[in-house]
Amino acid sequence: MEQERGMMTTKQVAEELNVHIKTVRRWINSGKIEAVNIGSEDMYGQRYRIPRQEFEKFLRQRKNK
Repeated sequence: MEQERGMMTTKQVAEELNVHIKTVRRWINSGKIEAVNIGSEDMYGQRYRIPRQEFEKFLRQRKNK
């Protein structure tokens, strides 16, 4: 599983933060959270993976605001 390898899907990030998946995509597109574009969409329509360390960095930045 990708989360075990340190990668999260946009859906997992959205669920973790209790936001809509489109919000996570906006954060990625605006550079607020770094993600890896895996090229084609997976079976759930997701094509980004967020490294766990980037997710944790994003959480720290949000907390400090």
